[in-house]
Amino acid sequence: GVGFKTADAVAGNLGLAPDSPKRIEAGIVHVLQELTDDGHAFFPYEELLVKCGEMLGVGPDRINPALKRLHDDGQLHLESLPDGTKACYLEWMWRYEVGVAESLRALATAPKRYPSMNADAEIDEFQRKFHFEFHPRQRDALCMALRGGVMIIPGGPGTGKTTIVRGIIEILRRKGMRIMLAAPTGRAAKRLAETTRMDAATLHRLLKYKPERGGFLMNENKPLDADLVIVDESSMMDIPLTHHFLKAIRPTTSIIFVGDADQLPSVGPGDLLSDMIESDILPVVCLTEVFRQAQQSRIVTNAHLINHGEFPRLGRSDTPGAGDFYFVERTEPEKAIETIKHLLRKRIPNYFGLDPFDDVQVITPMHRGILGTSNLNHELQQMLNPKSPGVTIGSRVLKVGDKVMQTRNNYDKDVFNGDIGRIKSFNFTEQEMTVRFEDRMVTYDWTEA
Repeated sequence: GVGFKTADAVAGNLGLAPDSPKRIEAGIVHVLQELTDDGHAFFPYEELLVKCGEMLGVGPDRINPALKRLHDDGQLHLESLPDGTKACYLEWMWRYEVGVAESLRALATAPKRYPSMNADAEIDEFQRKFHFEFHPRQRDALCMALRGGVMIIPGGPGTGKTTIVRGIIEILRRKGMRIMLAAPTGRAAKRLAETTRMDAATLHRLLKYKPERGGFLMNENKPLDADLVIVDESSMMDIPLTHHFLKAIRPTTSIIFVGDADQLPSVGPGDLLSDMIESDILPVVCLTEVFRQAQQSRIVTNAHLINHGEFPRLGRSDTPGAGDFYFVERTEPEKAIETIKHLLRKRIPNYFGLDPFDDVQVITPMHRGILGTSNLNHELQQMLNPKSPGVTIGSRVLKVGDKVMQTRNNYDKDVFNGDIGRIKSFNFTEQEMTVRFEDRMVTYDWTEA
């Protein structure tokens, strides 16, 4: 129940020597665990020596033997890489990474349960029905998807990924195929459900995580009952979640990974989507054409400019595409915060009909200062939620109606990093609060806030 540093201080006070083998081994595991939490699947051996030495205050002559012992004991995995460097993994992390690679290779070559069909004729029928014509690259992706297997459809904003997914679902459901839709986060799953008009779940819920059992109900012994699983926003998938997901896939089930490889990788370990694309093991149809309707959006055009290393077009507010992208410059922090409040209170609701609480996100690059997250949240809370009863927890006042975000996966409560909710009520006797996330209520002890 305590971290390494607290335990280390206690051990030191009880007389444990700084160069004790047990202390050094525990310190190495702690450093690797922190690096895994930062998104690394492994860490280079020489750099790990430096990091561990700085934290433990001992030299390489003590750390090298400890690394070998941990490897021999099965807690760590050391592996030589083709470039001559050595990688150091936590053993379970190495096992998961190898498991993902082996599962993908096996699934890619296994025969699939797909109905025989004339893909071109099916696509032509879809186009006639919806008075729509696919771009040649989109058509390539559709043809591949209608053959079954494991494939990747990456593409930036405005390149028609959602349209392809709709086409796949429409054609294959007519053939009686069982399709499941999933995404790594609640927000992404909700968006997928809205655009396809079909149920979509987070991967955790699809796999039925059960905290009391410490794992997922769906696995190799109880696989998902689907002919096809489509995973959207797959750039947010990390290696551990992908490992559990692939274990629950039947050999006859097809998978389509959809996402934008130019987005930031997941907060968890690994850069999965980019690595799958670069592996050349799986078929990939990359969408690059930005469609006419999307070209009218300055958000889309600027996203592609930034990806190509070019400066975004700011322009005047009366130019084409300005309806979704505005640049308002303020050089003084005090004036900037007043402008933000004015935009939220008046201009955005009046001009776009958007709700300042549910439809607007304010993003800032710092925590402290007038324009940091702490002060901005305080100012916006005072403006948007001034009268609700509240409770002071630490340095924050939380009120009924406040918008809150889950910042790390909590399997016990079935809420995950990035889930957004609203505080519904406080129980002052039990020192608990209830938060509404989408369609369900979750109770938190005040100390968890």
